[in-house]
Amino acid sequence: MRPPALLAGACLALALCACNAEPPAATPIAAAAAPDDVRTDVAAPSPAGRYRMADTHQGTLTLVDEGAGYWRVSLHGGSAAGDGAAAAADCEIQARGTLRDGRIDAAVVPFDGELMSVSQADLDRQPATVTVALDGELADVATDFALCGIGAELSGRYRRNDN
Repeated sequence: MRPPALLAGACLALALCACNAEPPAATPIAAAAAPDDVRTDVAAPSPAGRYRMADTHQGTLTLVDEGAGYWRVSLHGGSAAGDGAAAAADCEIQARGTLRDGRIDAAVVPFDGELMSVSQADLDRQPATVTVALDGELADVATDFALCGIGAELSGRYRRNDN
């Protein structure tokens, strides 16, 4: 046998032996500790405040922490910015609900507002809800409230604007 063939045979024999061997035990890696200057106990900022509709319609969303886990959701507006004299009458909604996992699920409640009033009898005939999905400075609002005038729209994306 020539030396290169002998070398190739030895490499093949070692490779086959290695395949039958037990794999080395895994060495556990310690969990990385957070740096001293990073706080892990910081609560998310409160969504309480004022938001403006970032859509073709004009609207304001106000979120108020009422305590005990409840939030007041106030919506006002709804007309399209470019409609001019043909604009739908603005609308308003008052709702109350809880915040969980970045989302407020609220039921519309009776109210006497600046533009309109909604009674319990109105809500008994047409119950309505408002959902506010929070994402940083943005709030996506969806509502099935049907007592606004035709063309008024309060569902949409709102951007935080506490001014």
